[in-house]
Amino acid sequence: DPNYKKEPKEINILFSPCDHVTKLREVGVKHRDKIVVVEGIVTSLSQVLSKAVRVYVSVEHYEKGTVLTHYFHYPDDYAREFYENVKLPKACLICHKPGRMEINETQSIYTDYQKVVIQERPEDIPPGQIPRPLELSLEGELIDTIRPGDRIRVLGIVKLKNELWENPKAKSQ
Repeated sequence: DPNYKKEPKEINILFSPCDHVTKLREVGVKHRDKIVVVEGIVTSLSQVLSKAVRVYVSVEHYEKGTVLTHYFHYPDDYAREFYENVKLPKACLICHKPGRMEINETQSIYTDYQKVVIQERPEDIPPGQIPRPLELSLEGELIDTIRPGDRIRVLGIVKLKNELWENPKAKSQ
């Protein structure tokens, strides 16, 4: 489609969960960056939040009496939940020279998401154990489609959450 080349659009593909279900209790490091299907009961939902998908940074530095401005972006892998937490590099990623860097909020790209916590279904909990929780992140059309108490089957990609990486204060303690 020639119009697609002119005006790039976001394409979302939704898959239906299959019959092969991974027990919520078994989800771990071995599933990192893999597609899994889990079942559980929704215990809590956050409000709709925003996160930076791509963060653009402007860099100003002086060269021979003139101010040069470069713009670069962090790829999706480096996007943060809140752009204030983005650690700016010491030098420009284009020319590798130091300079004053600022996040360019107007060029940066954001998306809405919602945090959801599910826990094991009562029939899946071994005797004498407490239910295990799992935090999910819903985006796009999936936002506001479920409620606490709903039993759901989810197909998604497992991402690890590193508390020290996300909370700079915890590193210094």
